[in-house]
Amino acid sequence: MDPKSSNHFIRIYGEPNTATYRVTNAQIIAHITFMHIFSILQQRWKLSAKNRKGIRFQEDPEWQPDDRVVLFQHFF
Repeated sequence: MDPKSSNHFIRIYGEPNTATYRVTNAQIIAHITFMHIFSILQQRWKLSAKNRKGIRFQEDPEWQPDDRVVLFQHFF
């Protein structure tokens, strides 16, 4: 076994023996399914981030109200 993959295997499943190999084989379909679903979600998140248009509020420092703009109106 490759030393790098051996270290990763030990980190996730523990020391390699018959029991850990059995657990690994039982979980391989779940791992593949999870990674497939996760990759689809990542693609959706990337596309939604690109397509999102935000509202930008900018203030114009030279703007002055004119007669058409009623800022406060009191009715007596």
